[in-house]
Amino acid sequence: MNSKWILLSLFFLSIAAIAGTMMRLSIFTDVFIPYNNLLHAHSHIAFQGWIYLTLFLLITKTYLPQDLYNSNRYRWQLYFTVFVLFGILISFAAQGYGLVSIIFSSLFQLLNYVFAWTFLKDTRKTPTGKKKSISLKFIQASIILMCVSTLGPWAVAVFSANGMAQTEYFDASLYFFFHFQYNGWFSFAVIGLLFYLAETKGYSFNKSHANKSFILFSWTIVPGYLLSLLGMSFGHYLYLPSLIIAIGQCLGLYYFIKSWKSSGIDKATWKNLLLFIFVCCLIIKFILQLSSAIPQLQEFAFHNRFVIIAYIHLTLIGFLTFALLFILNKLGWIMKSRIGQLFFITGFITTEITLLFLTFSPQLSQYQLMVFFSTLMVIGSLWILIRQFFFQPHPKRA
Repeated sequence: MNSKWILLSLFFLSIAAIAGTMMRLSIFTDVFIPYNNLLHAHSHIAFQGWIYLTLFLLITKTYLPQDLYNSNRYRWQLYFTVFVLFGILISFAAQGYGLVSIIFSSLFQLLNYVFAWTFLKDTRKTPTGKKKSISLKFIQASIILMCVSTLGPWAVAVFSANGMAQTEYFDASLYFFFHFQYNGWFSFAVIGLLFYLAETKGYSFNKSHANKSFILFSWTIVPGYLLSLLGMSFGHYLYLPSLIIAIGQCLGLYYFIKSWKSSGIDKATWKNLLLFIFVCCLIIKFILQLSSAIPQLQEFAFHNRFVIIAYIHLTLIGFLTFALLFILNKLGWIMKSRIGQLFFITGFITTEITLLFLTFSPQLSQYQLMVFFSTLMVIGSLWILIRQFFFQPHPKRA
């Protein structure tokens, strides 16, 4: 497979940023695409076009033997996936949830299963050293959690077909999908790739602490779904187990961070803005998850639209996107673009701050600022994409 496929990932990142800006602009003017259609196109292409496709390219390149990586089975999976992604983008923008978009979404889920089956089977053929690596443990767990997450959309379809779209069962199915995507598939994959960097770039990390973090994250990921249900009518029964789970997750984070202490990468964190923001957002994310298990903060966390949006962006952009850009940069897959990164980072931080202000006292001027700050992320993502297009590097393989 050609390394230029990463251009498509960056293209989808730019499309997601543009769609997000258009959503905010629609408050003030007609943008020709209905708001709900933009919302669905924005979320699907951010999840599946940017993050999924990037992870697909990264983990197949880094964990598969060369002959399997170059085999037709993965090449055709990639072709079909990209075709379906464009179908998802166009159909959701044109009709929102409709027959065509549901067909493309279902095809995408089926491709997930094909990818998961072939990848897990083929990683058995990797060298013995890689089989035992902590990074591959995280990656294999992430693939399994990806498959688990897809149960959510199937349940949503069942509840919708039976007239239960306004029930808590429907909402719980959505939260199931989001939890196992955000905290499962995406998070485990990114953490695995970070450990892969350490294993291949000569960073010495504490393997005992790394294994403890894997065990804690693995044991808390399934019951961690309870944290997503605290806003339900029965949520008050879940406070104590949710608090215990959240503490376990924070303990996993503690061992994850501690595992890097002897590597020297903790000093590099201060020198690399992407890495620094990723680490900060990761810590804030776990603190917020712990806070959501406290009854006094539950109402504020689960029933304020701007808090929810800020948290989703903290995870999707602050944690996942900046981590992926850092990994792509370190592997030599994308060109360094300080200007593009600066625009993107500035747009992210300022939109998060504005969302906090909107939480307490919404003002028209703040919505206008959201449009402006979102535009900074569009400029940043396009700058990175254009620079990559004209100065395509050759990805490194350890």
